[in-house]
Amino acid sequence: MTEEEFIASIDCQFPYDAPREWRRSIALARNISPNAVFMVIHELCRPPRSSRVSAATRLRIYRCVQQRFKHPLLTRLDSLFSTAISGGMVPVSRAGAAMRQVARYRDQYNALAICYFSCNDRLGRTEALYDAITAEWSNARRVWRD
Repeated sequence: MTEEEFIASIDCQFPYDAPREWRRSIALARNISPNAVFMVIHELCRPPRSSRVSAATRLRIYRCVQQRFKHPLLTRLDSLFSTAISGGMVPVSRAGAAMRQVARYRDQYNALAICYFSCNDRLGRTEALYDAITAEWSNARRVWRD
């Protein structure tokens, strides 16, 4: 399964109420890419509106991800991820700082999206930063291919 196929398979349909299935999803994501694992975390931070899954259940799943996946961003952004999973928001300055940390790890779009959506930025500062980071990643891919 490709990263894109995996992301499509869990986008707005993560199996929150089926522990065996979500454990399989975590294991599969680990075998695909860090971005796939960050998609699992993204689904924990931003479940579909139709979902009735509790924050406590999502935090339990997140702890399982932490036990099975090691990445510098997971450690650095743990507090932000936990806040988002719990339904909280962070200050815009904190979200921006987190986005700058993610920028160092090319193509981690789902980690970047979690940070972007973790605040209520009415002035659009994080949107401009998001656009700058994704443009930089895109340019780096083009240079690498040439």
